[in-house]
Amino acid sequence: MIKQFHSYGMAMCSDEKEKDFKFIFMSIRDGLRDLNVPMNEHNLVLIADSSDAIRNAFQKTLWKNHNMVMCCAHMRKCIIKKLCLIEDKDLICEIMGDLDTSQLSKNSIVFKIATNLFLKKWKGQERFIEYFSSQ
Repeated sequence: MIKQFHSYGMAMCSDEKEKDFKFIFMSIRDGLRDLNVPMNEHNLVLIADSSDAIRNAFQKTLWKNHNMVMCCAHMRKCIIKKLCLIEDKDLICEIMGDLDTSQLSKNSIVFKIATNLFLKKWKGQERFIEYFSSQ
């Protein structure tokens, strides 16, 4: 309606190797170039699971210094597997609620503030916070 094109890409592959993702990212880049669609690199964000192959291919093929974030659903799945690190089982729902709320942040600045507050609030859950911080 406002005559703007927001490019996005979707691809499926049978292997999750870095070379496969390099091919995908180069195809997106070249396709946009062929269509004369400029890439707004300032707003570029890769949303993916925590696959090193995807992240490495993105950095090596296209953009070294751009935002790469983990998909919320993948993050939640990884966190749920580590809930056993929380000693007080009564806190699990509250911790997950705080994580879900942080995902609603309207921008990266608010998200970083929310994440820092989360880490500060739950610092007593040392093993879980150590895992969370490393991710």
